[in-house]
Amino acid sequence: MAIFSTDQLEVFNTVPDLYLLLSPDLSILTASKAYLSATGKVRQEIVGKPLKEVFAITDNGYSACLHASLQEVLHTKQAHQASFKISQYQDEVLLSLPLEESNHKASAHVLTTPVLDEHNSLSYIIHKLSVPLELDNPPLAAERNLLSTLFVQAPAAVAVFRGAQYIIEWANTAFVELLGQTQQQALNTPLFDLLPELAGQGYEELLHQTMTTGDPYVAKELPFQINRYGRPETGYWDFMYYPLRDEQHKVTGIVMVATEVTQRVEVRRVLEKSETYFRTLLNSIPQMTWTNLPDGSVDFYSQRWFDYTGLAYEQLAGWKWRPVVHADDLHDMLANYWHALQTGSEFTHENRLLRHDGTYRWHLSRSVPVRDETGQITLWVGTSTDIHEKKLAAETLYRITREQKILNEDLQIANAKVQASNQKLTDTNRQLQFINTDLDSFIYTASHDLKTPITNIQSLVQLLERHLPAEVMNKPNIQKVFGLIDKSVVRFLHTLEDMSEITRLQKQSNQPTESINLKQMIDDVQMDLAMLIEQSGTKLEVTVDVGEYINFSPKNLRSVVYNLLSNAIKYHDPNRQPIVRIQCNTTDGHHVLKVSDNGLGMDLSQDTKLFSMFQRLHSHVEGTGVGLYIVKKIVEGAGGTITVESRVGSGTTFVVFFKR
Repeated sequence: MAIFSTDQLEVFNTVPDLYLLLSPDLSILTASKAYLSATGKVRQEIVGKPLKEVFAITDNGYSACLHASLQEVLHTKQAHQASFKISQYQDEVLLSLPLEESNHKASAHVLTTPVLDEHNSLSYIIHKLSVPLELDNPPLAAERNLLSTLFVQAPAAVAVFRGAQYIIEWANTAFVELLGQTQQQALNTPLFDLLPELAGQGYEELLHQTMTTGDPYVAKELPFQINRYGRPETGYWDFMYYPLRDEQHKVTGIVMVATEVTQRVEVRRVLEKSETYFRTLLNSIPQMTWTNLPDGSVDFYSQRWFDYTGLAYEQLAGWKWRPVVHADDLHDMLANYWHALQTGSEFTHENRLLRHDGTYRWHLSRSVPVRDETGQITLWVGTSTDIHEKKLAAETLYRITREQKILNEDLQIANAKVQASNQKLTDTNRQLQFINTDLDSFIYTASHDLKTPITNIQSLVQLLERHLPAEVMNKPNIQKVFGLIDKSVVRFLHTLEDMSEITRLQKQSNQPTESINLKQMIDDVQMDLAMLIEQSGTKLEVTVDVGEYINFSPKNLRSVVYNLLSNAIKYHDPNRQPIVRIQCNTTDGHHVLKVSDNGLGMDLSQDTKLFSMFQRLHSHVEGTGVGLYIVKKIVEGAGGTITVESRVGSGTTFVVFFKR
């Protein structure tokens, strides 16, 4: 159904002819002032009422003709004309007409015109009453002048076009201002000569349609482009074309009533864009969201609502959402909901909502009001957050808390026992710390103090070698004894050095780290072992990027590389050339150093003692058996790990994972 703006209705009301405007259900929308004057009606008493309550159906006269004409239009959707005899004494509707005695039985005419929309549905009905009024009647002439003045000053643009060229015969002030013209420029000028830019925009076709068919035409927010005040402008109109007819009811012209609604269209578009953005934002929120009107009815749901419930908007709109709420939660939830709506306070409630699979899940529902510049609530924005697991966890926590409360007394007794045990452990730990301190001191003292007499023994043996006669020294037994003494002294010194290294590791477990170039470190160790590499004929293959850096203690990293490389060389297979490969790669969490050899290999069923102190799997090579123990302590102390793969006769691979 067409909707008239206030300005358009005001123009219709001031038309100086007798017009009645009705809706398709024959309710009165409005009437011209002349019509009200002729029928003796008051606008406020008839607008919005059914026609039959205002004009009772009679057997003859105007009322009978009015109702009959309207029924014909409703039935045919075609314009209908009719005539009837009026009598000052018989027609109660037209009692206020100022008829002369000679006109008491004159004829009056009605023209009832349907206005259809683009779907050929009835939008509204225009009814015109024509009666033989005396033109020289002073009161009537004054009234017509007044109506004409109002018509000219009406806020809507009104103009009369005549003939095939649509010459502007008459125009009110609003019309000429709308065009940016003067009365002198506009009157008696063909419309499309005055505004050539309107040609090609569809207006010429619409005017031709009304002139040809005699059917009124109504448009809402139709775009137009004109040159107003020398500037091209684009705007929008709400307008109506209504045909003017002569005595033979032939269409000779058109009345146009138009209101410019450009500002309204632009504002609405801004609002629509804002609403689209707002709803897109609500759809992007991970919770289920909705909006409801101030009366509480819901007018929007996010897609997550439909996904969760499996229902469509039509099944949830307004107040249809209530069956989704668990029956045990609905009463309290509605009470809080109504309280929030009435007070304007934030709505918060925990309730269970039915999911599409028939299960209920706990949700926290919240809604806050949106207010306009006057403080009035225009909208509520709400969210429902799934708190099912949190709710179950809270219930479980509550149950556990109750159970734990029962056990508190037993725990208090147990705590007392634990405290006593802790005190004993504290005392024991303190004693162990003293023992460790004494042990560290002993190891350091022993390794330091024993090194001096062993060095002295080594010097005395060397002195003895120089002073014994050559014939004695050349005896095989004597040389064997001196060799055994020398090996024992060297081994003892190595053991003392390893004991010192172990003590150092325990005391310096948290050494500062540096960014170390691994390739440079390997090169340095290779130089230290150059003689051993040359004597054994070892082929060393290093595949380490020169840009590979590791954050580690320099001394400790050198010890790791030195022990692994020296072991790989020492435990080579005498029947083939030793080959040692050193590789490094980087993973997400580690620098991985791999040292592989083709040496003797070992039986890993004995690997439980592989990294133990003073343990050796091959006795034919000199060593103290603490090298791998030191490596493992260094690596694990820095948060890394070390693994080994080996087969007897095939070689061994050590893999060290340095934490990045």
